[in-house]
Amino acid sequence: MPNELRFAVSFFDDPPRNLAGEEYLREHAARGIDSFLLYINKHSIVIGRNQDLNQELTNEALSEAVPSYRRRTGGGTVYHDEGNLNWSFVVSGGLERRAELLAWLIAALGPLAPGLRSEERRVGKECRSRW
Repeated sequence: MPNELRFAVSFFDDPPRNLAGEEYLREHAARGIDSFLLYINKHSIVIGRNQDLNQELTNEALSEAVPSYRRRTGGGTVYHDEGNLNWSFVVSGGLERRAELLAWLIAALGPLAPGLRSEERRVGKECRSRW
């Protein structure tokens, strides 16, 4: 049976603080307390646990010296700024609940974003046109 999903909002725009919040929630997920976190970060790039910054970013992005931070909880490389609303499911286990959680998110945001849908993750240079 899936764990209860708790809702959390960070009122800070500091990337290290928000990433520490994700880590805190990850520790609780290991004890059966799953969370959905919303937050906004200042201008930054957040890379996943297994990403190589030099492989993820274009030379132009690297030369602009945008602050970058590593997410211990995994995930891909994401550009953040004050115009992005970031979200994280912090749940126990692996990716086996991915479809269920994305369906929940799409249903919750559907009234605000008609036509919202899940698509396969795109990878490669075409996804890094800006960064």
